[in-house]
Amino acid sequence: MNQARNTMNPISELNEKIEKYKNECGCTLGAKFMSVAFVSSLFITIWRYHFISMNFLWHVPLILLITICSAGIGKLSGILYAKLKYKQLSKQLSNHLANLKMEETDYAGNMD
Repeated sequence: MNQARNTMNPISELNEKIEKYKNECGCTLGAKFMSVAFVSSLFITIWRYHFISMNFLWHVPLILLITICSAGIGKLSGILYAKLKYKQLSKQLSNHLANLKMEETDYAGNMD
């Protein structure tokens, strides 16, 4: 009975992780990319053109474009990472269940 409880714990942990990555939309990584892109492009533009100049104002749309593109790249990266992790964990769960089934058949075979 104790062994069954110990073998189900890793399975339930894997199922939780699989569900997490199955429903991942990439928003977390997209937000991180967007934040870094916005702060760094704003800093570089201020450093290069100074805050009060007209050159700075002309670069504001470029800053916004870089920020939006970076958010999209981050979102796609997050989705790709989640899909790869999902496949890896699914394979790991499948192997774990196959090993349990083999152990179960070996145990049943030894009972005869």
